[in-house]
Amino acid sequence: MRIRMLSILVLILLMSSLLIAGCSGKEAEDLSAADFGVPTAAAETPVDPALDPSLTETGEEGVFIDHHGNRVVDELYQKFEQDGVVVEFTVENFLGVGGRGGEVTSELLAGERAVVKFRVTDAASGEPLSGLRPAAWLDLPLDIRGFSGRPLTCEEQVQGYLGGALIARPTVDLNSFFILAMNDDPSISVIDPTVDVAGMTQLFALIQLTGPGEDWALSADQQRLFVTIPSAGRVAVAEMDGFDVALHLDGGPNPQRIAIQPDQRYVWVGNDGENRPESGVTVIDAQTLQPVRFIPTGAGHHELAFAADSAYAFVTNAEEGTLTVIDTEALAEEAVLRTGRQPTALAVSEASGDIYVADRQTGNVIVVDGASLEMETEIRTDPGLAAIRFAPGGRWAFAANPAESKIYVIDGDSHSVTHVAQVTGGPDQVSFAEGAAYVRSRDANSVHVIQLAQLAPDSELELGTVPVGVLPPSRYPSLPQADGVSSAGRQAAVVIANPADDQVYFLPAGATAPAGSFQGHTLRPRAVQVVDRSLQEEAPGVYSGRLRVPASGDYIVALMLSQPEVLVHCFEFYAKPNPALTEAEQTAAAEIAFLNEGAGPQAGQPYRLRFSMTDPQTGEGIADLQDVLLLATQTAGNWNTRLAATSVGAGIYEVDITLPRAGLYNVFFAVPSLGLGPRQLSTLNLQATE
Repeated sequence: MRIRMLSILVLILLMSSLLIAGCSGKEAEDLSAADFGVPTAAAETPVDPALDPSLTETGEEGVFIDHHGNRVVDELYQKFEQDGVVVEFTVENFLGVGGRGGEVTSELLAGERAVVKFRVTDAASGEPLSGLRPAAWLDLPLDIRGFSGRPLTCEEQVQGYLGGALIARPTVDLNSFFILAMNDDPSISVIDPTVDVAGMTQLFALIQLTGPGEDWALSADQQRLFVTIPSAGRVAVAEMDGFDVALHLDGGPNPQRIAIQPDQRYVWVGNDGENRPESGVTVIDAQTLQPVRFIPTGAGHHELAFAADSAYAFVTNAEEGTLTVIDTEALAEEAVLRTGRQPTALAVSEASGDIYVADRQTGNVIVVDGASLEMETEIRTDPGLAAIRFAPGGRWAFAANPAESKIYVIDGDSHSVTHVAQVTGGPDQVSFAEGAAYVRSRDANSVHVIQLAQLAPDSELELGTVPVGVLPPSRYPSLPQADGVSSAGRQAAVVIANPADDQVYFLPAGATAPAGSFQGHTLRPRAVQVVDRSLQEEAPGVYSGRLRVPASGDYIVALMLSQPEVLVHCFEFYAKPNPALTEAEQTAAAEIAFLNEGAGPQAGQPYRLRFSMTDPQTGEGIADLQDVLLLATQTAGNWNTRLAATSVGAGIYEVDITLPRAGLYNVFFAVPSLGLGPRQLSTLNLQATE
């Protein structure tokens, strides 16, 4: 069942009432092309600290220091006003993960990260307009030709984005979210839930690994994903703006669990080594991406958690019945605590700082005081515990026991079990989203939902059970430790991976059944999480988004506000060629050539289309791609079809297509695994005859 996100439908309805007026009729204070760095001029308007509250004045006019200690001397700036609303637009280099560092100017370079910001205020009062949900897209400039042969207006281009068609995909969608599915093979599928490609999958990209993943951790800025690969002894580092692996690191012996401490300084990997000296944790510097230390902690499987201030890392040692406390500054053992016979899960309360360690053999939950690092109390449940997690806020903990098919709710204030729910199917994972706990059952095709607002020590527990799919997840032979249920970010929903069904399900908050599902393009999704690309309100009325500039050249950033009035405007900027990148890294990644000879297609008759795909730098064929997708449309009419081509070797591909009637057709191409869409690839024209 294919779905469109509710937010996209709402935007389409808004656009249907919009009068196409063109951008030229609006009042705009736009800078000339030279002001965007063509060839060297910088924007004349200095940094406005209100657009970035993290900036600190230095005393030197127009110069500020960002939170990294780097100088920010100016940024690209444009201003637009319509219907009593003022929008100030800036774009500047982003100094976070992967940023260039040093002194940052308005010069933007191909391949580098940038942050775009919109400050939205009331024109009369100057007050910021907070709580909006602006939509934005980065794309090629407005001289892209439509089917009518004339330039598209800004409104028309935005209207195409809202429709979700493959041919209207922007270069970067700043409203989107992507679903990451950890597959059963050495790959991670990147699913775009708003686009139906080839009528068979929403596969946007494919991240290739050196072996199947086991667990993963996403950085707080959602720029990097770290994935453990036990079979290779490696940790993959994937960049989320390009959805590709930057490098594979030494992950230590048998890397399993992985987590990033709250301050994002270190990435911690649990090493379930075969012998005690090889069993512990590998610590990786999150900025330099280099392993800095291996710390032996004891035999057995290791679960990971951290103090809220990142002062301590907590590591369980399942075979030794202990919890190791590590000082994250010294990267040295601080204490070792006896916590039972087989500690199998742990969680830290953000409210009290206490550490809860669940023991599988005894069924006890040991509470360790976060300040004194001494055992505070013991909470009794039943043997067989597999998971424990605190809900946001840190008061309520949820423990899952697949052996007894029970869910326990623990009050962090009283350190006591307040509710016990008997369920079916062996609950083994707990996730949270939109004010609810979602408990997966490995042996049932359903999830259990508990609304957090109903919880009180003397309340009755209301447990909802939502059917999901056909087969239980355990029908697939190998489930990873990574979560099978994940929050969909700002979408007020969760996504659920079920490899037995070969589906990722989309379950809106409060729904009694999934709203739809996504296929993995023949891959088995074993775990799932979401990367949110939407604009975030970082200060009242200031909305920002991060992206990587794909290549040098002119760009537009299209903005749409649906309140207080419908407003659409396209801002512009220029990105220079990057001297640190080769020409090949800044040009098209593939060229398509039509290979058919002789008579063209006949209306209503199957036609085998043959084409080649070559590397423009080497001239060699790009062979064996599994996701070469086509969209064929009739230039005069509303007919279209989506197809997937088959590789026949040496960079040559074939697809059978039947054109319904005589006339001219356009064929667009996309290769999600290479990050190539219709705007980056050639378009073929087909003339069908009677």
